Amino acid sequence: MARLVFLCALSSLVGCGARSGLEGDGRRDLGPDEGTPPGDFGPDASSDDLGCEASGPEVCDGLDQDCDGRVDEGTLSECRDCRPGCTILELPGELGAPWLEVAEVAEGVEAGRDGALRLAEDDRTEAAFAWVANTEFGTLTKLDLETGRQLGEFDSVLRDGSNRARPPLERCDQDRSRGNCPSRTAVDLRGGVFVANRAFGNQGTVTRIAGQLDDCRDRDGDGRIETSADLDGDGIIERSVPGEYLGQDDECLLWTVDVGAFGGLPRAVAIDAEGEVWVGLYEGREVVELDPDDGDVLRSVPLRGGFTPYGAAVDSAGTLWLTTAATGQIAGVDTREGTQFRDTIIPEVVSRD
Repeated sequence: MARLVFLCALSSLVGCGARSGLEGDGRRDLGPDEGTPPGDFGPDASSDDLGCEASGPEVCDGLDQDCDGRVDEGTLSECRDCRPGCTILELPGELGAPWLEVAEVAEGVEAGRDGALRLAEDDRTEAAFAWVANTEFGTLTKLDLETGRQLGEFDSVLRDGSNRARPPLERCDQDRSRGNCPSRTAVDLRGGVFVANRAFGNQGTVTRIAGQLDDCRDRDGDGRIETSADLDGDGIIERSVPGEYLGQDDECLLWTVDVGAFGGLPRAVAIDAEGEVWVGLYEGREVVELDPDDGDVLRSVPLRGGFTPYGAAVDSAGTLWLTTAATGQIAGVDTREGTQFRDTIIPEVVSRD
């Protein structure tokens, strides 16, 4: 079944629907008889019958200027209301063949066998897995969300001489300032992960790990991608099984970069709509924007009032929302402008019996 969609310019909506005779959604109530507005006295009605005085030609305002007993006749838009330029677009049904015509001229979409519109195969990535940080052991586990089986285990850092990360697999011990202590993660549209390594009392880092084999890098040039996998099919990555865990030789470890000053403690991490990575430094009281391709710092935004970012998320409007622990504060950063614009205290919630 086809659907009707009302298309109107945003500027034409201002003030529309507030006049008399209009419903709350901006459409006129035409009454029980189609095409007969309320108050229509018929074609033979006169101004004397209506008790009104003509004030000029009819305009779309919910009033009867020409006193013919009808309101706004000849002035309504195609949507039968006062919104100028409003038109009705008839969309194909969910299984309608007309979507084929749309797919022929649109990029990144195609029509399936049932006629429904969907993302094209070349532009679609399905990633039914999750990344879990193993804080104590300095690794991340890749889990299949459909089966619960382990797909791989990866070091949380690539210690290639370009950073000051702690040694891989060094156990996290906050009191003794040991380990990389991975925690917060953010997953990109390709299923890859960015992980913040807190490294208490040391240099904090961020690491990127590819989620798809096509995104991994053949570092040794042998023409193959060598990466962690469940080779014996038991659903568990076991270091006793050769090839299941590759550590620093895993070619899906893409890069690790130092983030912030020594002891800055990267904790919050999120990805914006452009794919840029935002990292909140708990002790550094700032957020840093990273290039997802190589981890280069693009911008740094200091946070007001000693705000210590603990968690992060980016909304559809491009606002990076940051939380901090214990105080109930929320800060907002405009990722387009690179400026903080909000600092809010959430009031304490008091339960009542």
